[in-house]
Amino acid sequence: MKKIALILLVLISTLGSAQAKDKTNAFLRFKPLIETIRLDNLEAFKKEFEKQNPDINESLNEFGTSTLNFAISYNSPKVFEYVLVNFSNLEINCQDIVGSTGLHLAAVSCNYQFFTDLVKYKADTTLENTGGYTPIELVEELCKENKDLLAFARAQKY
Repeated sequence: MKKIALILLVLISTLGSAQAKDKTNAFLRFKPLIETIRLDNLEAFKKEFEKQNPDINESLNEFGTSTLNFAISYNSPKVFEYVLVNFSNLEINCQDIVGSTGLHLAAVSCNYQFFTDLVKYKADTTLENTGGYTPIELVEELCKENKDLLAFARAQKY
């Protein structure tokens, strides 16, 4: 039960909400861009990003989900790497409305590559989300079967 609550807390940042009408327009505006991320279609992403021209750290929905965090949530490695490498103004520790960073999302999905890449780019392993969890605590709680990720995350404590 605790595992389900953790996942819901972190992933709520990627879901839509009918109650947030004032931000629905932003979501609708960015829907084509979000779709290119979901499909991990890098060429379409580049074209749509240029067309939409958002700030790379701008929230693409009412939950404060950034471009990078959508790439992580949708397990889109091409878009993830492109954003990580090509935007010098990327706020690697950008938090959504539940305080989750990209590193929290990588932890919830037990994605070794995303997690290690974010740490290499100086993502803060000590930031807590609103549930009081750091990315390392999420890995320890949710990724016990992913020994490589577990070992890497624990090594960041020291």
